[in-house]
Amino acid sequence: MEFTDIAGKHWKYDESAPLGKGGYGTVFRGHDEQGHPVAVKVIASEGKPISRKLDHRELEIIERVWNSGLATDHLLVALGIMQDNDYTFIAMPLAETVLADHMHSSELPLADKLAILREIAVGLEQLAAIGIVHRDLKPLNVLRVDRRWHLSDFGTSRDLQQSTSTYTFKGGGGSYEYTAPEIFDNLTPTPRSDLYSFGVLAYELLTGQVPFTGEAHEIAEQHRHSMVPSLPTSLPPRLHSIVLRLLAKNPNERYADARAVGAALDGLAVPLTEDQTAFAHTVVAARRRENIRKESEAIRQRAEQAIHNVRVRAAADLREIIDVTYNDVNASTAGQTRWLGPEHEPLDTNRRMGFVYDDYVLQARLWKPITPPTNATDDFPLLWGGLYLYEYGADHGANNPAPSANLLYLPSAPNAATHSTWSLRRWDIEGRDGQAGLDEADIRSKLNAYHSSVIAMNRFVVHDEVLDAARLFALFHQFIQTAIA
Repeated sequence: MEFTDIAGKHWKYDESAPLGKGGYGTVFRGHDEQGHPVAVKVIASEGKPISRKLDHRELEIIERVWNSGLATDHLLVALGIMQDNDYTFIAMPLAETVLADHMHSSELPLADKLAILREIAVGLEQLAAIGIVHRDLKPLNVLRVDRRWHLSDFGTSRDLQQSTSTYTFKGGGGSYEYTAPEIFDNLTPTPRSDLYSFGVLAYELLTGQVPFTGEAHEIAEQHRHSMVPSLPTSLPPRLHSIVLRLLAKNPNERYADARAVGAALDGLAVPLTEDQTAFAHTVVAARRRENIRKESEAIRQRAEQAIHNVRVRAAADLREIIDVTYNDVNASTAGQTRWLGPEHEPLDTNRRMGFVYDDYVLQARLWKPITPPTNATDDFPLLWGGLYLYEYGADHGANNPAPSANLLYLPSAPNAATHSTWSLRRWDIEGRDGQAGLDEADIRSKLNAYHSSVIAMNRFVVHDEVLDAARLFALFHQFIQTAIA
């Protein structure tokens, strides 16, 4: 197969000699007009508009590199490009080897690994100077040409100076194992995102494995929240510090740019005194201790957020139950039922919600929740309150009726973030007729003394049932029947 690029040069490639295939095209062995070997990347758009935009954007990036007038000796610069209705062709220098083939080599000396990292840092510096974020830096995209390491494959790159370019492709685009945490939060990638990918690559080159593994979603969560596994103690402590800083979760805690990374790598060539070495080890230990603290804090915050999300959903669920019950009662009373509060305001932990028919009131009150203890089981309520059924004008002790039952939102599975349900709880209470609820002060004191069960009161017999609109309607009906008997 052959094609003519935009400059009029002719290129040929052999479809039977593929060199590799990725998400943005297949690379074949080829040659130029003089017979010099090259690599030809062929991208089929398959008639999809989004594919055409991706193809065109890669050409935009290539042309920007061509026209930058800046140093590009560590970037794999295209030799020729051509695009028609169905395909994009890119002629490139033929690589001697790819870094992926050397990542797990135990025979590669540390000095050689550091030299490779230094050249990659130069490539990132050159790319950033042109105004481009690579976004998919990984060993497969680092090639050696003419005994020099080059950054290649700008298929997912982003031009920082063209935020409204043909296709900005804000999120994703890279390989999960090497993707910066902020990308998983759908933030715009920056050169510091490339530095994080560089840190993953450096970690793998130095240890033989990437820091985070697993399914795609597991890797994403680890990049966002998990501490980086320790590097071998045999490595220089200053190298530990460099890699850990590159892998900081917060982009602002990483190096300012690739030039600063290169300077730090150059500093490894200067031998440390015994005291300096000891101090460097202390710095590494302090940074790791701080990372452990941050990870623990992040875990705590995520747990609190998960519980908060459950409570928000619980309040919405209860509001829906009350809404349905109100509609059923209103339909049964020919529209004679009215809301006690604003009809469409959300029911949260600071509100009371209910309705009244004639002088008969149904009201739900949510009380301030208690943080679950570490030994909490599935019967500890994440949200709780009282269900009140009473008559207007009746003597309720300073107009404060006792709850007819308690409302408890209980996890029905260990993962409370996905499985919970409202329960209606009533008690056989000593000294009181029939089943009833407990007031907030009494039930809170029992929750604070929580050990193995939600409320350990041997003299009370618990009656639990699932709360839904049908049950609430029946309770309200039963209450009115009793009141008028």
